[in-house]
Amino acid sequence: QARPALSWRRAFHEHYDPLLAVEVLARVAKRCPDISMTMGGADHGLLEETKQRAADLGVEDRICFAGYLDAETKAAAFEAHDVFLNTNQVDNMPVSVLEAASCGLVPIATSVGGIPDLLTDDLDSVLVPAGDADLMAAAVVELLEGEARFTRLSLGARALAERSGWPAVRARWTAELQLLLPDTEFV
Repeated sequence: QARPALSWRRAFHEHYDPLLAVEVLARVAKRCPDISMTMGGADHGLLEETKQRAADLGVEDRICFAGYLDAETKAAAFEAHDVFLNTNQVDNMPVSVLEAASCGLVPIATSVGGIPDLLTDDLDSVLVPAGDADLMAAAVVELLEGEARFTRLSLGARALAERSGWPAVRARWTAELQLLLPDTEFV
């Protein structure tokens, strides 16, 4: 069963839409009174506005603003959460999503940039349109209330992370390069 603890980790910048994460938390709190969220990342101009929005929505006591997370605190944060919100407006291939997936967190991510090439909806994640707090909140509630789906997606997320690790990626690169240069040994 997924714990009612959300993780959000990016810079507090408009590209990463931290305000959307707060909106999602406020919506989920109406159904799940125990919901909380940790928001970790450096301030790039939106930290105070994010805190103010949380206060305006009455959820400031449900959010831990953890600041920048180093490797040790990041690992502890992943251990304490089960759902990872990726609220980006733009992105390429976010390492933070793979880090969360490697710890079994289920990413709920906006379907922008390269994210749909990295994540597969309903296999290793839940994808929603950018800026849609209602759909993202509904996805969170579904994971919190659906143990079987959460477990399946958590296992899928972990498998995605394993396929994205260097040993697997190296093997795929080696196979591709051997197609081009069959007489070459790659170390």
